Amino acid sequence: MQQKYIFVLLLANIFSTQLSAQQLTTPLSYQQARAWAASKHSKSLASTIKEAIAEQAFKEEQASFLPQVYADANLQRNLIIPVTPVPAIAFDPTAAEGALLPLRFSTNWTANMGVNAQVEVFNPQRKSRLSQAKIKREQAILNTAEERLLLEQAVSTAYAEGLIALEQQVLATADTLAKYAHWKVAQLQFSAGRQTIITVNQLQADLNTSRINLADAERIEKLAAAKLRYTLGLNPRLDAPLAYADSLLSLVAFYKRQEERTENDLIAGKYSLENRLLQAQVKELSQAYLPTLSLKGYYGANYYDNSFQLFKSQQWNGNSYVALGLRIPLFENWDRFKKINQYRLQVQQNELLQQDEKFKNTLDYIEAQGLAVQHLKALETAQKNLSLAQQNFNLSSTQFREGMLLISELQQSSYQYSVARNAYLNAAYHYLTAAIKMEFTIRKDSLVSGNS
Repeated sequence: MQQKYIFVLLLANIFSTQLSAQQLTTPLSYQQARAWAASKHSKSLASTIKEAIAEQAFKEEQASFLPQVYADANLQRNLIIPVTPVPAIAFDPTAAEGALLPLRFSTNWTANMGVNAQVEVFNPQRKSRLSQAKIKREQAILNTAEERLLLEQAVSTAYAEGLIALEQQVLATADTLAKYAHWKVAQLQFSAGRQTIITVNQLQADLNTSRINLADAERIEKLAAAKLRYTLGLNPRLDAPLAYADSLLSLVAFYKRQEERTENDLIAGKYSLENRLLQAQVKELSQAYLPTLSLKGYYGANYYDNSFQLFKSQQWNGNSYVALGLRIPLFENWDRFKKINQYRLQVQQNELLQQDEKFKNTLDYIEAQGLAVQHLKALETAQKNLSLAQQNFNLSSTQFREGMLLISELQQSSYQYSVARNAYLNAAYHYLTAAIKMEFTIRKDSLVSGNS
């Protein structure tokens, strides 16, 4: 069984090593990223190993029903042979009354070898132990599902943040190019005597500020990409660029298409399993008062000789027996009653915690749903405002090149466009964060209710 554990561990190690070496060179969709993290992240593999260990423990408990058969052998050199006093009259009728005769009933060398067999004919606790192992296996399966759900939620958030960071970088790049074009136009106008050096310097300062903002946007995008790699189970230091198959707009559209789901009648599965485990332990302790019946058998031979000659067949004598043993507990495990009461109190505690978790999940869903509705409206408004601000900025840029707009009016238009960009990105972030939280609150409810 230990070899099976080692095999699973080695397999997970190989998986993890290969995964760290891989680079995502193809465009990665939102759903592909979630599936990747749920199946190939090291935490997911570790949970799978725990599940395999629980499965092996269950099979081990199942095997306890089988007879235990084993061979044993023992060779012993008796340095001092003990003396046993016996009534002398048993060997000498003329011996005095009460006289004792010292005799040695062993030899310098003794040995035995044979085959033993033992099986529990009746043990009421054995079924309870098997039930506990089965529940622990179910707990491991549930823990794996919960771990994968957390990984999916983490990679979903990281993917959304990566798209927002990429969009921010694209907008910052476009802003820098536009500021450079304005500065270049002002320089040409200044060379032609149609612009002042003050305007050129102001546009140069605007360009420098835009370049700083672009550098900051690039830093944020790299950090978001590293975070996404980590949530995928990859090395965050990998320098290969991440290609997104989805866009910010497509991700927003994905969550807008999601059907509104009603709340589930939550039953916290983990507490349900824990209560079942506690009840099985109470049953096992209660059954400890019952008798157990076991059947034992032995078939072998014993060796006695004062000289060491193991291959001397006449010194070996057969020995075999079959025994039926009954064990009745009378006065033992006095703390059993306290342990039973402790388990029963834990069941009551879990029922209260289960109710609290149900209410907390419902509250999280209500909060996320309200925020998603609010931020969706804000996002739709921000998209319209961004489109209008971009049109105004493009028109202002054209008029400035034609000498029909003052520098102050161009800067005002640029500032309004910048505000609209930031408002759009913030609204997208808040909406996607709320939508992802709402989705995974529902999925968690379904998971712990046993519906998925």
